Amino acid sequence: MKGLRIFLLIGAIAAIVFGVQNTLTSVQNSTPTKIKYTDWIAQRPNAQWLELDDAWIDFRYAKEIQTISKRKGQTTGTVTKREYFAPIYRGRDDLQSVCAFLKCNDQASTSKAMEGANIGYSGEARKRWLAEADGRLNVQCTVRGMVRAGLFDDGDDRRELSKAMRGEADPNFIVIDENEEPHGVEGMALLGLGGVLLLAFAGTLLAKKKQPIYPGYMPPGAQNYLPPQPYPQAGRPTPYSPGPPQPYPQQPQAYPQQPYQPQPGPYQQPQAGPYQPPRPPQV
Repeated sequence: MKGLRIFLLIGAIAAIVFGVQNTLTSVQNSTPTKIKYTDWIAQRPNAQWLELDDAWIDFRYAKEIQTISKRKGQTTGTVTKREYFAPIYRGRDDLQSVCAFLKCNDQASTSKAMEGANIGYSGEARKRWLAEADGRLNVQCTVRGMVRAGLFDDGDDRRELSKAMRGEADPNFIVIDENEEPHGVEGMALLGLGGVLLLAFAGTLLAKKKQPIYPGYMPPGAQNYLPPQPYPQAGRPTPYSPGPPQPYPQQPQAYPQQPYQPQPGPYQQPQAGPYQPPRPPQV
């Protein structure tokens, strides 16, 4: 019962916390905030659903972040998830600090980010590749999506993104989930689930304790069974017993049997009669 209570309490708290955040985000961001990327950097409006115009995404400096799961006793893990992030700039040759990253969810942007993140060139070969791919992977577009915030903002991803870019990263940079929208319905569903789990947890606390069993106690639903009786004491009959147990009477035998006793006497040799030859066959 204790383990069930802990599970219900943790599940209720998690569902309520995530439900509140999703619901509040949906209420506060009913429509996307449309603004130019340069104006957004200057103003930094308090909005999570953004639509940034005139933004430059340089997929050449994209970063791949892997999620690796390890089992107990293993030295190497298995890659279970790959995510691609690309820096957003003010212009094609912008060298200022990066204020936003795009989490690629679209197939086209993901393929470009994969090419930039997995390039194996270094030195002069990488410089030549950057010049050749500038017109293809450094593009101007409109960025639309949800800003990662609160419980959905991963600190490990932020540390990894600070290392892969052109220029330096702004300490307060944001990560935009491409084409994501507020999840108001999911938030309300999580709130409902959290309420149900919380009621179940309260029900386990208010449950009646098991009644002790005593002589003569009859549990509910056992009316057809006789109540337990106390063990009778010798010489003192109780209301539940006629008295001490009586010896079982033996049945009399109708024909008593006497033990066999042989009679002693002299041994008599059996006597043989006169010899009679066999009779011939009659013809």
